Amino acid sequence: MNKILIYEKLNTGSFPINVRKFVNHCSENRMHWHEEIELLYFTKGSAKISCNLQEHTVKQGDILFINGKELHTGAISRDETNYYCIHIDTRFFNNFIEDEFVIYENIIEDRECCEILDTIIEKYGVGGYKNTVRIIRLIYELLDILTQKYVKSVMSEADYKKNFKKLDKLNPVIEYINNHYEEELTVTGLANRFYMSPSYFAHFFKNKTQKSVVEYINEVKIKHAKAFLEKTDMTISEIATATGFNDTNYFARKFKAITGVTPSRYKSNSNS
Repeated sequence: MNKILIYEKLNTGSFPINVRKFVNHCSENRMHWHEEIELLYFTKGSAKISCNLQEHTVKQGDILFINGKELHTGAISRDETNYYCIHIDTRFFNNFIEDEFVIYENIIEDRECCEILDTIIEKYGVGGYKNTVRIIRLIYELLDILTQKYVKSVMSEADYKKNFKKLDKLNPVIEYINNHYEEELTVTGLANRFYMSPSYFAHFFKNKTQKSVVEYINEVKIKHAKAFLEKTDMTISEIATATGFNDTNYFARKFKAITGVTPSRYKSNSNS
């Protein structure tokens, strides 16, 4: 099984931003984080993307704002989905502003912001000093709007360092769960593996992710079950076993509780 790379080092180049277009792209479902702010601008279709373990549905006209050092998965597998991925160099702009760590909302639904991004995308890569200066001006204009309207919270430098220390502690736990989803994972077993008491481990995980360890484990298992249903001819029982559920009925109940439909209905909908 491939190791999940939690930290990703991006090569943004000498220009303040890097813009890439993806058309009907099937991206890898990999939990990771990086220093840079990332914007995903959807111009067609929709997808489900998680930031800090919270799933968001993004659709045409939405901008997904991924803060620096924010855990996220970029699994986009739907056909007829077009989006732009924009990375902002940390030397140009990052979440640290005047010794405070500014956290932005993840979902941005703003026509003015979309229009600015449309112009940036149009001018990007064209070349010439006039286009270069205009793109830089537009980036600052976009960031000004986001800062005025879409700030979720602000932390002091001390609180940020404390929070990031927790993220550093959480990374290997998330990595282990994602790499061993097919096993029978328990709070006690995970707590022992990472040298914590079960009660402290459960509290630490809930405090950082806003969900219980069991909730997250089941979400990861069901996420992989959905992929099996979409891409293989495995039976429901085989998928239950492959995702670490010893009881097929329990698997079916959990699947419906999380997705809203039964495994068989999900498979039928995926193939229609």
